[in-house]
Amino acid sequence: MKPLFIGISGPSACGKSATVKELLKLNSSFVRFKVDNYWKDAHTFPTKHGYRNWERPENLNFDLVYKHLLLLKQGKPLIDAPIYKKGKRYTKIFEPKNIIFVEGFLLFADERINKLLDLKIYIDVPGEISIQRKIAGNRKESSSEEYCRKVYWPEYKQYVKPFKEKAELILDGTSKIQTNVNIILNKIKELNS
Repeated sequence: MKPLFIGISGPSACGKSATVKELLKLNSSFVRFKVDNYWKDAHTFPTKHGYRNWERPENLNFDLVYKHLLLLKQGKPLIDAPIYKKGKRYTKIFEPKNIIFVEGFLLFADERINKLLDLKIYIDVPGEISIQRKIAGNRKESSSEEYCRKVYWPEYKQYVKPFKEKAELILDGTSKIQTNVNIILNKIKELNS
């Protein structure tokens, strides 16, 4: 059986990761594929207002993401899936499961990947909430208030928000996570029936 690919995108700090983590607790046949593990070398990123700009699609290795998703769609494991732990990059074996949650804020920016997704979900939050959550949840330079207002939010409006229309399901990122989890589980049941 080919795995179902459930794509989850939306602005930073909208609840993508928290929602997927809750889903993974419920079913051992679920697994998470993080597009954010496929960054190119950060030293090659363009700068904006003096900050390294993490918000652009060309900073991700979408060719490798696509190659890896094709293998997983065929039910084949990945022997070199990238992961980051404490800022260092490693590789691991990634086994496909029945449901693969493909998660990333720039996920819908690559049309080849969009075509592989069986369901596209966008978790939406108002800009000010996204910015405040991003600032509160991280101590990296890319989470400073100045970065968020001068780089992150303008780039979000250019590179992430336009892809909201590609989603078949739009969820409210200000809702309780369990509410969104239940909606996603019901959608998965529909897809499997």
